[in-house]
Amino acid sequence: MKAHAVPPPRQRGSILYMFAFAATLLVAMFAATVDLSQLYARKTEIQNAADAAALAGAKSLKASSGSAAAISAAVGAATGTSNNYQYANHDKYFSFAPGAISFAASATSNNWLSPAAAKLAPAGLKFVRVLARDGDSAPLTLATAFASSIGQGATLTVDAVAVAGPINNGVGLRQ
Repeated sequence: MKAHAVPPPRQRGSILYMFAFAATLLVAMFAATVDLSQLYARKTEIQNAADAAALAGAKSLKASSGSAAAISAAVGAATGTSNNYQYANHDKYFSFAPGAISFAASATSNNWLSPAAAKLAPAGLKFVRVLARDGDSAPLTLATAFASSIGQGATLTVDAVAVAGPINNGVGLRQ
């Protein structure tokens, strides 16, 4: 006798499950792309503001270095410049706290002085560092569009650091 092959079980509707799985993955990838692009855009805006603030502070410090008044002028120039920068589609303005600005004699120093400490010993201070953070210590938090919907937290954090000082008889950023 010839054996007959058993017909395979019916697979009707299996495409529906595969499509649902693939569509879910595509939506998740789209959501992650939107959140990460927002994070990248804010990081760029924050870094630009920090760079501008550090350059303005260093330029002011170079013009009249060596005194407590020069430190005050550098802090004023840095905060004034950063306050002109907008972010989040021009809905918000930066306002770096004075504690976000520090001073040192060298760009690679491990001893950055707060504005108050720098005013007590201003001689030789040539470099300005700006930490673009929320307040004085926490990174800036950004609300997410989609990550919160899958339980991954409602915010992402970002911060930026810029150091500026004298370079080749001018003022520039340390890369």
